[in-house]
Amino acid sequence: MKKNRKRGAMYFGIIAILAVFACLIGIGMVADPAGALSLGGMLPLFAIGPVMVGKDLKGLQGLCKKAQGELETIKGQVESASAKGEEGKDEHATALRAYESKKLELKGLMDQLESAVEEAKQNKRLGDLMGDAEAMTKAVPPDGTNLSGGQGDDGSGGSGTEDAYEKMLKKIKAEAQDYQRKEMDKEELFFKFVQSGTKGMGDRALDVLQPSNKDLSKNSEGPVAVIPGRIMDKMFPGLFRKALPMTSHDTDIQGGRANLLYPDYGTQILQLPSEEPSLFMRVTKKPVTGGSLVETRLVQDDENEFGGVEVEWTDEETDAPDTEMEVERITINCHPLKAYTSFTKVLLGRSRWDFEGELVDKLRKAMTAKFDYAIMHGTGVKMPLGIRMADGIRTTARGTAGAVAYADLNFMKHAVLPHHRSGATWFMDDTVLQALEGTVDTLGRPIFSQSVGSGPLDRMLNYPWFVNTRCSSIGNPGDIIFGNLQHYWFCIEEEIVIARSEHAEFKKGGIAYRIDALAGGRPMFERAFDILVGAGS
Repeated sequence: MKKNRKRGAMYFGIIAILAVFACLIGIGMVADPAGALSLGGMLPLFAIGPVMVGKDLKGLQGLCKKAQGELETIKGQVESASAKGEEGKDEHATALRAYESKKLELKGLMDQLESAVEEAKQNKRLGDLMGDAEAMTKAVPPDGTNLSGGQGDDGSGGSGTEDAYEKMLKKIKAEAQDYQRKEMDKEELFFKFVQSGTKGMGDRALDVLQPSNKDLSKNSEGPVAVIPGRIMDKMFPGLFRKALPMTSHDTDIQGGRANLLYPDYGTQILQLPSEEPSLFMRVTKKPVTGGSLVETRLVQDDENEFGGVEVEWTDEETDAPDTEMEVERITINCHPLKAYTSFTKVLLGRSRWDFEGELVDKLRKAMTAKFDYAIMHGTGVKMPLGIRMADGIRTTARGTAGAVAYADLNFMKHAVLPHHRSGATWFMDDTVLQALEGTVDTLGRPIFSQSVGSGPLDRMLNYPWFVNTRCSSIGNPGDIIFGNLQHYWFCIEEEIVIARSEHAEFKKGGIAYRIDALAGGRPMFERAFDILVGAGS
């Protein structure tokens, strides 16, 4: 009797296990439309989806570019045939039909590309959610777990130095934790890298410091590390700051924004301006990923601000004007930018906050100076395109060579259309300001004088002004410019990395650091700027 009971219990247990296994397989098959008999069948599908869509996106992008090029070619043929008059009437009709056909083809490709982009976004978001869900369900290793896999001095696995790093890594990798503490732990790893290189660091520690954009590290001879977000925020305040995943119902005045953003420690570090006022601080800044930014811009000119769309008064028998809105794609490519500096080991042996202040100060000044110069004079080749070098910028010829007069400013102001002057400022070289301050009327009274009431907010022809040494010296094109700097877009790759070497400054007992970044820019609306050029230009 007992044997039968045991045998029955055993059969019942086997049947229960098979039933659970069948249910799990059923769930996997439901989650996996491909019918893969795998408990993880869902995640591989999500991983494959974006890759397939990515290939489709690349192919459609190539087809769109090809069709756009062919459309431009046919457009040229239409214009050429139209110029022949009556002789090219047949040729014009043929080219026009081809042009309309190619436009329809391009529109169809654009619709396909738009659908593919939306599908890719949905798949990526779904994949990210599934990845987050999987990470949240994983158990966090206990504090005593050795993640390095080696043997320590005490036989418990891993050296004392590696154990410290790995414990820190466990804090970083775990999801259910204080996000502020997580960032501080990343900073600790970063400063260990800066002070001691990779000595004592495991592969997992180095992985935490690596940039997601591999272009930033592929040309480096040794390991690199991403500068922590809080230090980046001190170098470029507000550009990369992100909200923490919290909920707050406070207003800005009550401290809601303070609760949502990373706390700001050591405010004295923020007092590190490069050259104030700065061009870079006034332009529109766009953080990008992937090394470029593509935007759609309406085609406008002084005759038509509506992209070619026209409206006319007609009678009942006359057709409506045949117009089509024109848009264009503007691409801003980011170019490599490098900075180099060194510190002595004596300096590095002090508090890391002193080092951080020195690092932020030197790098911000050097990089902002380069940014300012590129915004003004950049050629667009391996660097941003500057205002002075861009096509389509308005120009005003000065009345007297080598000088700037009141009449020049008046012509410059009115060269920019009234509805484009909102937010405009004058920015000039100090030699121009000196000349304007010395300009007097027939009675010897200065034309431009400071107001006791407004102080530093004095205006020239009702618009504010500031001095920047990146402008050309007086008498040269670009010594004074009028326009709203928000119409210049400057793009920076979200990650900036630092490489470390003890060999370059070995004789001096120092350690060298090289910064690698990707940045680019261009005037987005050229007609909103006016430059004073040479006499008679």
